[in-house]
Amino acid sequence: MKRVLVLGFMLIFAFPLFCETPEELIEQTAKEILTDYSKPVVTAFGTAMGTDFINRRSHGILGLDVGVKLVWVIIPEEAKTTTYEIDTIWFGGTSFTDTVFTGNTIFGDTSAVEGDPLHIKGLGFPGVFFAVPQANIGLIQGMNASVRWCPFKFEETSGQIFGVGLNYATGDFLPAPILSLKFIMGCGYQHMSFGDIASATTINGAILAKVGISLPMSPVSLSPFAGIGMEKTSINFKYDYENIEINETIGGENKLRGIFGLDVDFLLFDIDLSYNVGKMNSVGLSIGVGIR
Repeated sequence: MKRVLVLGFMLIFAFPLFCETPEELIEQTAKEILTDYSKPVVTAFGTAMGTDFINRRSHGILGLDVGVKLVWVIIPEEAKTTTYEIDTIWFGGTSFTDTVFTGNTIFGDTSAVEGDPLHIKGLGFPGVFFAVPQANIGLIQGMNASVRWCPFKFEETSGQIFGVGLNYATGDFLPAPILSLKFIMGCGYQHMSFGDIASATTINGAILAKVGISLPMSPVSLSPFAGIGMEKTSINFKYDYENIEINETIGGENKLRGIFGLDVDFLLFDIDLSYNVGKMNSVGLSIGVGIR
């Protein structure tokens, strides 16, 4: 079961059948094309990490909910290829000078784009999947803390993901028998390491409005929500390419996102669905158990 969860939550290092792993492709990538080739995976990582990390539930002191966050990041077609402009590059033992061409990014096709002199190939991903356990605990005066952590071992390489967050939920602005209105503001920091090849960080925040709908005597309550999120992501790649040490930090293009969704509470169980609109769109599903 542990191995299944590990393979499920891996983002940039998960691989499909009959395909090279991302770290293998990156280790074959020269410094001159690394940024253009890898930037989409940095953006996808930040998009996944920021989806549903800010807790939308407000607990009393030591109230708790635990669950798993599942995210599907949709890779747009424009992120699968890019235009490379190279002065001079050694690639595969051959020198190329004053070269401009269209080629795959890491999410591109597993076959090279026609006319690409470097024959760059990608993973052929239509999207990327992310899953990680998370716990949220109530503090004082509307404050809540979130934490996620998961160690893993993949292809004999160890790594871990760790994140902490803090949010504040206002009181009810619409006190009524059936309806309620709360505003939630939160921020978070997350870090992932994978062996010696990659180390990633993302900082994110969000402001949300949440409307609660609770019918009398009903065990089910619905809470549609909407808001805006902000984030900044970077990944440091460190490896050797043809006896040249590469040590490059690449920033993602994910800056702002629109957030829309629905929270469903049934007794102690929580099921949440969200859709995030940004540089890359994502769908989030959260399943958990809460103690108010």
